[in-house]
Amino acid sequence: IIEFIEANYRQPFFVYHYHYAVHTPIEAKAERIAKYKARKPSGQNNPTYAAMIESMDDSVGAVCDKLDELALSDNTVVFFFSDNGGYGNATSMAPLRGSKGMLYEGGIRVPCIVVWPGLTKPGSRSDEIIQASDFYATLLKALNIGLPKDHKVDGIDIRKALKGGKLEREAIFTYFPH
Repeated sequence: IIEFIEANYRQPFFVYHYHYAVHTPIEAKAERIAKYKARKPSGQNNPTYAAMIESMDDSVGAVCDKLDELALSDNTVVFFFSDNGGYGNATSMAPLRGSKGMLYEGGIRVPCIVVWPGLTKPGSRSDEIIQASDFYATLLKALNIGLPKDHKVDGIDIRKALKGGKLEREAIFTYFPH
């Protein structure tokens, strides 16, 4: 990702960067595992999974650092979110019920961080319900890109929520054939 940004930063670019690092197999660097083994036990008690999360955080941080270094941070939108809840055999979603692969909140309620210069206020928070397909609709609208006439889009433009407002949507439906 870093190399792609370096090669393309002089023109508009789009990066879709997802991490497999928080899935099985549960593996991490020994020194990081040792760091978490040394901590006092809490509701989260899998040092290897914690080390994996830290490695993912470092990767995201490296991308953000590169954007800063290339003076792109003030002109770049960053969405950071998870596709589903944590792996139940390795972590706890307490106080939420359920985990990855479940329709309970622990499986579908996930963190989302949006940095959008000129739109989001640093440190702000929204309790509006969004879904991953909303990002597509939001970016199309923000870039004034029209859709072909009969092209259906499941998501909605969420910029109103990103500015602290309320979204207007009837409901979100999820088909989960497990």
